[in-house]
Amino acid sequence: MAQCLCALLAITRSQVRPPPPRSFQP
Repeated sequence: MAQCLCALLAITRSQVRPPPPRSFQP
């Protein structure tokens, strides 16, 4: 569940501004 939320948040943020690489943590 957390993974889906993380991905969704990343996509939503990507639309506004590219998220930093630190945001992508496994």
